[in-house]
Amino acid sequence: MDKNNNKDLNKSLKMLARGSLIVLIGVLISKILTYLYKIVIARTFGPEIFGVFSLSLTVFSIFITLGSLGLSEGLLRYIALYKGIGGSKVKHLIKFSIIISLFSGLIGATILFIFAETISVNLFNSYNMTLFLKVFSIAIPISILSNIFLSILKAYEKVTLYTFIVNIFSNGIKVLLLIIFILVGLKENAILSSYFISILGVAILSYIGCKKVLVRLLYEKDIASNEKKRLNREFFSYSWPILFLGAINILFYWIDSFVIGYFKTATDVGFYNVSFTLVALFGIAPELFMQLFFPIIVREYSKKRIEMIRELSKQVVKWIFILNLPLLIIMFIFPGAVINILFGQEFLAAESSLRILAVAGAFSSFSTLMNNLLSMKGKSKTILMNIIVTSIINLVLNIILVPSYGIVGAAIGTSISWIILNLMLFVEVKRQVSIIPLRRKMLKIAIASIIPTILLTVIKYYISVNLFTLIILTLLFVFLYLVLIFKMGCLDKNDLEILNNIRSYVYKNILYKNHPLRVNDEISH
Repeated sequence: MDKNNNKDLNKSLKMLARGSLIVLIGVLISKILTYLYKIVIARTFGPEIFGVFSLSLTVFSIFITLGSLGLSEGLLRYIALYKGIGGSKVKHLIKFSIIISLFSGLIGATILFIFAETISVNLFNSYNMTLFLKVFSIAIPISILSNIFLSILKAYEKVTLYTFIVNIFSNGIKVLLLIIFILVGLKENAILSSYFISILGVAILSYIGCKKVLVRLLYEKDIASNEKKRLNREFFSYSWPILFLGAINILFYWIDSFVIGYFKTATDVGFYNVSFTLVALFGIAPELFMQLFFPIIVREYSKKRIEMIRELSKQVVKWIFILNLPLLIIMFIFPGAVINILFGQEFLAAESSLRILAVAGAFSSFSTLMNNLLSMKGKSKTILMNIIVTSIINLVLNIILVPSYGIVGAAIGTSISWIILNLMLFVEVKRQVSIIPLRRKMLKIAIASIIPTILLTVIKYYISVNLFTLIILTLLFVFLYLVLIFKMGCLDKNDLEILNNIRSYVYKNILYKNHPLRVNDEISH
């Protein structure tokens, strides 16, 4: 890359790194609260109710996705494209999306409410699920509208506010209300009430957050009628594959739970979803960067700077790999200990499925970035076809394996389909965008993890693993892992510059800003 491009790359990487610090705080709090919410449900109500809640949430998510019509995801791309050059177009797309989403949300709510008992009893043989689905149906239009408002926040790069609403407020209010409602004796209704109120709260806060943008857009002139029609066609052409992609994506990641619920019991679904919940931790690393990554690459793509996107993608993939490799090793070596500490001995049946899913989950942690690269190019139909093919594979494998092998069979079938999907994405990104988002130094990083892994494997045979020892072993592993990464030259000059920039940023904006001498100095002035 030439000097100017390298300077721009560093600027973009710094933006991603600084943005990731903000997101990191939100994501860590979010994950802690999310897992606390699920742990409280699992430990208080047991595997059956936890399974019913998981299945109900999946059905609810499918209706949300179908009712959204892909418009919230489409808004994210088109606002990023037009906000600097066409406020009138942005105004029209937002107004159009809100009206259509509200209408489709009401239809979805009506359908789910009417067929709640049929879905519960005929598909999953669970009468407990009916009430869950009826309450969730009322929340469908509220949730769809909040997704529109949240997309507006993301498109205008209001990362801090978006992170607070989605990661902190939403999960925090759920946990707080769940505990309060359990203490006052609401039983299973505590789950429903806490979840519904959190959805309503997110909708209100997200609207307030983007209200200034909406008010400012009111003063923009309306575009011509023929331009509206052309824009609507283009917008729908991009968004409708995302509608099916979103629904199929949910099915892809929840086919195993559906099949287990059909062939086995809600209790088995509860066991399996413990391992699935833990594997979701591999999504933290990509989530740190993706909220800013997509707007940045869309901006660079509009300037036809493919080399910039290529280098940015490789750098982010390496960061994700560095962060997720220790998590994979800990889950693979200590699956039972992790489950027992968080969810209790009652859920140890998920130990083998967690080990299997962890391998595929780590491999799949790059899929969000690759999907973003394809979306940048407008290849939503390609993403759709990839997910359709692998969803069929996933369904067939689960139908074959679950009746005989239960949740272990589901883990095997799902892991195979995840790996196939990601291989397809690598091929599509190479063919469509001419990018292979891998760096050679990732091999060095993998080698750097070998010595700490061997040490951890040996130690586990000589000690009893509990919460305290697991924390100590994890810290020891991470320390040795990081030391070897630095000593083996796994980081390039961009990484070191970013680390120095983060250190300087933290010192100036957090540590030094709150230092007693600085505070006293400001008071004296």
